[in-house]
Amino acid sequence: MHRILIPYKLVPSLSRLGSLLLAAFFCSFAAYPQPPSPTLSLHAYLFYNKTGQLSKDILGENGPTLGNIVTDSTSTFVVVEIKPESGQIIPSKTQVRLIAIEGQNSAMAATAGNVKPHERVLLDKASRIGPANDKGVTYVGFWLPDTGCASITLKASIVGAQTPPQNSVLGFACYE
Repeated sequence: MHRILIPYKLVPSLSRLGSLLLAAFFCSFAAYPQPPSPTLSLHAYLFYNKTGQLSKDILGENGPTLGNIVTDSTSTFVVVEIKPESGQIIPSKTQVRLIAIEGQNSAMAATAGNVKPHERVLLDKASRIGPANDKGVTYVGFWLPDTGCASITLKASIVGAQTPPQNSVLGFACYE
């Protein structure tokens, strides 16, 4: 076995060089660009009990009014649209989470665990995305039962991703 002798004066320089190389290695990970995040959009449709039909998107422009609708509809179908950035492919095991809290009129807290006493969690569910269309867009649907008289705050997010959540409020009200 051969021993390599390093002059004592070079040891601090080698240790400094090693530190610089290690720092450069870890900084390269921090500078590595994060993959683009898909965009989430929320759509919601009243289910009309008497006809079995769905309404126009109540979150969209010119959607139906949400006052006293319980005579026609008592449930809502919420659709989360997942649109990737150009050229991005969303992994097939990706999950979308929807939290729906009834009775909350302001911006929703970070988690469903922060529900106030006068609020009710209607849904807290994660669901895998399905196949995408030719533009890479996919949709995940969630059914909300017993809707119609109290506002519902929706929060959609991609589980485990840096994608900002999409929030919206269904402004249901009963005037009687």
